[in-house]
Amino acid sequence: MSRGPGHVQRAIVAIYAEQPGKVFSTAELATLIYPGQIITKSNRDAVDRALRQLAPQLGLTRCRSRPWKSTAWRNVWGVNTPSSPLA
Repeated sequence: MSRGPGHVQRAIVAIYAEQPGKVFSTAELATLIYPGQIITKSNRDAVDRALRQLAPQLGLTRCRSRPWKSTAWRNVWGVNTPSSPLA
């Protein structure tokens, strides 16, 4: 039985309500949701799970990006519109 959205989901909804056109990585969202804490893999995984559940409701799209001159890929989330960086 669901008890409604958890604190991570509520925080994600609030962040995208404040900055609707912004694209965030999972790690960036984790630092906003857990301020002042060292971000661990379990924190990033919790944010990723919440994002996967909220994506259809918020109209978010997930894509993988690799920063310039980096070998590491990261997941970024944002609203996919013709003018967004995800288009």
